[in-house]
Amino acid sequence: MGDESSARLAAQIKHLTQGKRPEELTGVLASVLSNPESSLDAAKLVWDFFHRPDLVMRVICDAIKPYEKGGKPEKACDLVRHMAADGREAVPSIRSLIQSTLVYDTLWAAVDALAAVGPDSSSVAPELLGLLDHRSGRVASGAAHALARIGPSTLPALLEKLERGTPREQEFAADALGQIGSAAKDALPLLQRLGLDPPSDSKGDFATWMTLAMAEISLVPDFGLALLVMAKTESDEALVERARSALKRIGVSESKVIKQLRCDLAEAEKNSPAEAESLRDALKALTS
Repeated sequence: MGDESSARLAAQIKHLTQGKRPEELTGVLASVLSNPESSLDAAKLVWDFFHRPDLVMRVICDAIKPYEKGGKPEKACDLVRHMAADGREAVPSIRSLIQSTLVYDTLWAAVDALAAVGPDSSSVAPELLGLLDHRSGRVASGAAHALARIGPSTLPALLEKLERGTPREQEFAADALGQIGSAAKDALPLLQRLGLDPPSDSKGDFATWMTLAMAEISLVPDFGLALLVMAKTESDEALVERARSALKRIGVSESKVIKQLRCDLAEAEKNSPAEAESLRDALKALTS
C-alpha cells in the first residue's frame, strides 16, 4: 500500500474511532478490517493506534496460510513480528503455516515472527528444530535464532542435535546455543570436541561456528584472538557481527589482543616453532 493510500486508511480509522469507548471499537472497525484488499494494512494501523491484540488477531490468523490457499503469510507474519510478544495468539497459526509450506521466504517470515514472540513460541520448537537442516541458510539461521529466543527450555533438544544431528544441524544448533549464552554451558565439552575434530562431511566454517558458540557461552578472554581473527577475516557477515559482539561483551579490545599475540609469539619462537608459525600467520592477518 502506498503512502497516500495508507494515509487515507489511517484517516478513516481515526474518524471511525473518534470518541468511541474501548468496548465499541470492535464493531466500528469491522468495515475496515473485513476488506480483503486492505485488512492487514488496517490491522497494522489499528495495532499502532490502540495496541490491542484482540482487535486485529482474527485478521492476522486468517491471513497466516499459504498463498495457494488465499493467504498473505509473509505480510501477516511481519505484523506478528511487529507486535512481538503481543502476537503470541498467532503462534498456532504460524505452526500450521510452517507445516504446510515449502516457500523459503514464507518460512523465513514465519521463523522471524516466532523469534520476535519469544518464549511463547515454545510449542513450535519441534518444527524449528526440523528447520535446522533446511537447505536455505537463511531459514536455518532464522530457526536457530527463534529457538534461542524461546530460551533454555530448548536446551535438551539442541544438545541432542549437537550430539547426533547432521553436520548442518550441528552447526545451527551451535548457533542457537551460542545465542542462549551461559545457560548452555553443558554444551561446552561437546562444542570443543567438534571444533577440534569436525565431521568429515562438514563445511569449511564448521569449526569456526563451534568456537564462536564456546566464546559466546563462556565469555572468557581466552577466546579474544579467535574472535578477532573471525571479525577481521571471515566473509560471512553474520559470523563477523557475532564475533564483534562477543568481543565487546568479553571486554577485550583489538589492541589488547594484538599485544598479547605479540607476547605469545615471542615466547613461541623460543620453544615451539610450529606454534610460532601459526601465531605469525594470525598476527599478519590482523595487522595487514
